[in-house]
Amino acid sequence: MRRSCTTFSRMRLSRSDERPDHQDPRSSGSRKRVVPFPHSTATAEQIESRAKELVGRPLMDLQPALDPRQPSSPRNKGIVGRIYEACFDIPPNSRAGPDFEGAGIELKSVPIHMKGGEAAAKERISLGMIDFSTLPDEVWQTAAVRHKLGRMLLIFYGWEPLTMIGRFRTLAAGLWEPDETSSRSIEADWQLIRDMVADGRRTDLSESLTKVLGAATKGPGHGSNTRAWSLKQPFVSWIYGVMIGRTAG
Repeated sequence: MRRSCTTFSRMRLSRSDERPDHQDPRSSGSRKRVVPFPHSTATAEQIESRAKELVGRPLMDLQPALDPRQPSSPRNKGIVGRIYEACFDIPPNSRAGPDFEGAGIELKSVPIHMKGGEAAAKERISLGMIDFSTLPDEVWQTAAVRHKLGRMLLIFYGWEPLTMIGRFRTLAAGLWEPDETSSRSIEADWQLIRDMVADGRRTDLSESLTKVLGAATKGPGHGSNTRAWSLKQPFVSWIYGVMIGRTAG
């Protein structure tokens, strides 16, 4: 029987720490002591290694306590992200900042579905809300969204409609950061959005204006009041293709 992430994401202590000196090692009550995955201090290598151990495993196998038996729907889409967070012992929180504080890495789970006979990203990767009040004063070198793009842990999972969440399977996982070509495209998109906002043309923003980095509608206001930075779906599909070796990097 496979272990859930509650057990799977633990590390054994040294043999001398497994039981108190006074406890009989032959006792049936003797249990191994475990420690949580050190998400706040883990290195990039430790984080990526743990993520790759999830590949090929269904979500039901990873964290059954979070009830992944329900079918996927917009109301419970957050369950998948919570399951992957639990695999790294990241507590539920809504604070700003990276999920892996010490390494400065954010965790993003991305659904993959079949589109036109080919696996593609079902959603954009959201990078946080756009602050229209401060954006005109920003420069790319210190832009808020640029820090979000520094390095991310991307976990791709297979999504199917009307399917129990627990049957979704992890397809690929790894650290990602934009290469030189992608960085130039992202900067150009950011500059276009920033200039439009600075010129008072915020309501003219549209995702169709950019190639990689988008200003996606999110929240109330039908796009005119609130938007979020995001990596667009075709680009996310390209990242997935590179990660599984289908597409050249």
